Amino acid sequence: KIFLSKLPPSPVVKLDSLFSFFHTQGAFSGSVLVKQKNSIIFQKSYGLADEGKQMPNTDSTQFRIGSLTKPFTSLLIRQLEQEGKLSLQDSVGKFFPGHVHGTVLIEQLLTHTSGIPNYTVRDEYLVELMSRPLNSEYIIKNFCSDPLEFKSGTGFRYSNSGYVILAGIIEKASGQSYAYRLQEKIFEPLQMSSSGSSNARLNSKGYWLKEIEPAYPVSNTVGAGGIWTTTGDLEKWDQALYGNKLLPQEKIQERFQTRADYT
Repeated sequence: KIFLSKLPPSPVVKLDSLFSFFHTQGAFSGSVLVKQKNSIIFQKSYGLADEGKQMPNTDSTQFRIGSLTKPFTSLLIRQLEQEGKLSLQDSVGKFFPGHVHGTVLIEQLLTHTSGIPNYTVRDEYLVELMSRPLNSEYIIKNFCSDPLEFKSGTGFRYSNSGYVILAGIIEKASGQSYAYRLQEKIFEPLQMSSSGSSNARLNSKGYWLKEIEPAYPVSNTVGAGGIWTTTGDLEKWDQALYGNKLLPQEKIQERFQTRADYT
């Protein structure tokens, strides 16, 4: 903080100094894009996308964005609502008859108020999830059916399970795969040509504690994770949230309303 206070007032200088510091400390490697007042004021990459090939990160380096996938899933659901193919008050049972949590509502899945436990924290589930690709119906039936942690709608608990179920609902309501729907309804309209949702080989490698991260079937997190993209494509996505290209603005703003207390 003392060092930053002595720098020129330019935010660009301060941002570069900040990320350079963390990079030299071995605490950051990646690409950065910063917007202020709707303009990109800073865009730079640090470190290596592939240490083995000594390939540097650039603006076109693709990264897996993990749970930042969830807002994309949410928007796909709201688009289907706009098309009249589902309602937020529809139940899981409408799309998955016989599911143990058939009375849970789509809105509760979207807002993490369903009470369905998070399937990615169970070690016995992770062993299978890491070992082979599984289809979403198998995951929903076998890993998203544990007893509720609380009565649906009465609490908040972050749950990947809810978003895997939402991906399944997207496929049932649209008659298309999640990946195809994502491509057709978001990536193509926004010209996010460097983005996807699959187990594809990327132009970067992930590292964990200086080792290459364990390989696992990314498709096993469909809806909750699995998207890969670049900073430039993410900027296009961000910009779209302030317009009407993907969904009427009033519908987009509804997604940002407070739904549950989180302490």
